[in-house]
Amino acid sequence: MLKSETGRCILFRYSKTFILFACAIFYLCTASSDETEDATCDNDGTCSFVSEPSVPPECQLVMAESTLPNGGWGVFTLIDRPERGTPLLYGDVVVQVTDLNHTYAAALRRLLDDYWWSAEETGGFYEGQQVLSSIPGIGMLANGLIVQEHNVLPFVPMVDEAGLTRTESPGAGAITHYHNYTWFVKKPMVAGDEIFVPYSPHWFSERNARIQQNAPASRKTTTRRHLEFLRQYGFCLDNVKPGRSVLPDAGRGLFAARNIRQGSVVLPVPVMAITDPRALDITRVKKPSSQVDYSKQLLLNYCFGHNESSVLLYPYGPGMHLVNHGGGQYTNVRLEWDTVPNDVSWTNLTQWQDPQAPRAPKFLLKLIALRDIAVGQEILLDYGPDWIEAWVRHVETWTPSSPGKYEEPYTPSYVMDDVVKVLRTQEELQTYPYPANIFTSCFYRYEDIARSTQVDDTDPSTLVTVQWQQTRHTFEFMNLRPCTVLERNESNGLFTVRILNRFGLSAKERVPSVHIVTHVPRKAIRFSDKLYTTDQHLKNAFRHPIGLSDDLFPDQWKDLKVKDF
Repeated sequence: MLKSETGRCILFRYSKTFILFACAIFYLCTASSDETEDATCDNDGTCSFVSEPSVPPECQLVMAESTLPNGGWGVFTLIDRPERGTPLLYGDVVVQVTDLNHTYAAALRRLLDDYWWSAEETGGFYEGQQVLSSIPGIGMLANGLIVQEHNVLPFVPMVDEAGLTRTESPGAGAITHYHNYTWFVKKPMVAGDEIFVPYSPHWFSERNARIQQNAPASRKTTTRRHLEFLRQYGFCLDNVKPGRSVLPDAGRGLFAARNIRQGSVVLPVPVMAITDPRALDITRVKKPSSQVDYSKQLLLNYCFGHNESSVLLYPYGPGMHLVNHGGGQYTNVRLEWDTVPNDVSWTNLTQWQDPQAPRAPKFLLKLIALRDIAVGQEILLDYGPDWIEAWVRHVETWTPSSPGKYEEPYTPSYVMDDVVKVLRTQEELQTYPYPANIFTSCFYRYEDIARSTQVDDTDPSTLVTVQWQQTRHTFEFMNLRPCTVLERNESNGLFTVRILNRFGLSAKERVPSVHIVTHVPRKAIRFSDKLYTTDQHLKNAFRHPIGLSDDLFPDQWKDLKVKDF
């Protein structure tokens, strides 16, 4: 465990059009040891500890080893949560991963198999033809078995650019627009209970099989831990909260939710290896010109890297994606390993992608407070000289632009939803079109209609007209699909639309004919961005990993002399 470090910080400020370097300063950071003595446990599982617990007494949610065999990390509540519908933790971001490079996708095997979600859960399916969602925090830390009833449910993320417009900010496209993805209590919980998220039966099949392989046949294993154990060996998850960053061109940030003492753990930062950075390259062929576009996944901005290594580390705990860069005296946290990486097994990076290997809680960094941090202060980490140089170069050369053929006027879909009150019919759009990047989508569940009607909808040439109906699952993102407004009834505010199909729809949800739906309420129609038109697809968007210092990055991973991201 690292006791202290000496590092070089560059104090700098940047605005929308210039960078100001002030001075180079040196600092000495001394982190107090958080090593604890072993617990003494009775046969009934009651534990007593000699040393002081590492989790602050006001903490309500922790990360600790899961109660499930081979389950890796888990999330546990330290308080009773009797009320359904209350938030479990602050909302986190969602990063949409589009059109993976299949040639190098093996370098993401563990993330693909065990951690990432379908974009239909987050509404990100219009970002590309094939989209997966990274949901750091509860969505990637908590377990969920098919046989285990989940006790939390997610609510849809908010979507906005956090003030980083593509016409004014060099930070446009450098952060995800999806944020405040929040998990809510589904059923009452008792202090010590482990959190379980809802997994669909066809998701994470390999992970479920691996976890259940060594599970007791009786399935009577408890999913609750003693509070003494959690306070001693857990890591607090609610020391911080999100907000709008105080830094220009940074967007959102992370702030102290309570006073944090120097040397204490601000956040746990579990990481997963990406063993080949080319897995984050995007190669897309434009038709009909066959022109090839080369770009990098937005996910790269949230990874840790080193200029002498081909290894990237992706953090998947809560909050870390919101920590911004601060230089010099602005830096108030640093990273350190929970276990110093000197084991020979750390050298064999290919085993990290082995689907049969247990998801052991081994690769864990910690965000440590360099000094006392007062409630409300922004958490700032030094991203390192390589990142600083890349950002300076980006700002100096940045000019506003729009992706592809969708030039001005450009209006994000969330803005259209806020300002457009009267939806235009298909006929009206011929004279008064929407911005070129926009189209309309409708919440519509075809399966429910097909089951409740006797209409023959199997002939593609058939014109089928049905009435819109709301069911329990209608407003789930998976039921959002393209539609065109045909008629608008001014008297009752209802619409007649034509329902279309989109990429990723299941066979049972694809309408086989000309499908007209009447009596559609305004709340069921929203604006959507066309594929590859949002800011994360801007050609001039900033892309660079966060730098890890030499003393943090294991020598056995430094397989390159020079690395250009």
